[in-house]
Amino acid sequence: MERKHWLALLPLAGTLAIAALVALIAAANGPFVHDISPVLLSLGPLNIRYYGLVYMVGFLLVFYLLRRAARNKTLALGEDALERFVLLLIAGVVVGARLFEVLIYNPGHYLSNPLEILQVWKGGLSFHGGLAGVLFVTWLFSRKQGRPTFFTLTDMLVLPALAMLAFGRLANFINGELYGGVTDAAWGVSFHGAEGYRHPTQIYESFKNALSFGILYFIHSFRPRTGVLTSAFLIAYGSFRFVIEFFKDYGEYGYKTLSLDALNVAHLLCLIMIVVGISGLVHIRRRAARG
Repeated sequence: MERKHWLALLPLAGTLAIAALVALIAAANGPFVHDISPVLLSLGPLNIRYYGLVYMVGFLLVFYLLRRAARNKTLALGEDALERFVLLLIAGVVVGARLFEVLIYNPGHYLSNPLEILQVWKGGLSFHGGLAGVLFVTWLFSRKQGRPTFFTLTDMLVLPALAMLAFGRLANFINGELYGGVTDAAWGVSFHGAEGYRHPTQIYESFKNALSFGILYFIHSFRPRTGVLTSAFLIAYGSFRFVIEFFKDYGEYGYKTLSLDALNVAHLLCLIMIVVGISGLVHIRRRAARG
């Protein structure tokens, strides 16, 4: 294996080392009481929250990477088309994520409090909905634009998306939302409004996203065929989150959603991701074999 591939393993190795260190420190010092304010800075009536800041920085990162690729001629997009695409991505993420949150995870609450549907700054954005929104607007854009292709664009999005998601889950932790079920683990966290100590599943998911980033960054170093990174993203994210979902209990923090014994709706959505990802890799392999 070449030196560049070994170097590409650094993010993965770093994530594993940090995860192990955090686990040791948490086990030695827990359990914890959550008392972090979700507001980073208050400027009069304006509150700058960690959650919104993460998404803003994430979209700026996506724009920077796409623009750099366009200027280097590795992405066939003009400046106007690039700006239009990024705006579509923002709309796709927010609208898709909120629609899933409202219609799938907690329809009763939002239909009873319709004004809260617009209060996205308080959290409540479904990853799977955001993913669906991104895929839809990317397909729409690539079809209308003609080039670059759908998978060329999605391959470029997966790494910055995972970085944004890793920090986004930390913002969920700061918000004190989306915590897991009751636990007696040494690193359990007592969240405001929740009984007992809970699994900090937001932290689990943050490391899951960072781990997925490390895996995909390593794969990226081999310059794989178009679509491989997108397929690997679906498989990695779907597989890791499928496991983490067993530590959650949606009913405990007010969500009313589909559940089948030990499985919830997120489990089913993750299975769909895994199947689509595997199908994508099989299709790419078959197409390569045909030459």
